[in-house]
Amino acid sequence: MQIEIAYTNVIWHSLNAVDRERRTLDIDQVHDHAIAEDLLDWLDGQGLDLGLITGADRTTVHETFASIANATDYSRKFGVEHEGYHLVIAYCVEAIQQLVAP
Repeated sequence: MQIEIAYTNVIWHSLNAVDRERRTLDIDQVHDHAIAEDLLDWLDGQGLDLGLITGADRTTVHETFASIANATDYSRKFGVEHEGYHLVIAYCVEAIQQLVAP
């Protein structure tokens, strides 16, 4: 196992543990916006300052999140069931993992 995958698994398990503490974003809305390829735009409206991600980078992030959201059951794959911000983090971790995978 590559070390990056091991770290990713630790993060997912940590997310699962923290997820049961409180809710701040609706997880279904996060998932729906990922599929709609506008998650970063929606998060901007939720108070996150993601303005530095622009142009082709923003498009790539949206496409990658949509691909992940369409291909995975977030509860089974990431262990995230309640907290939308944790799903966002899980999508990021999965995207990074895809970048470093051979």
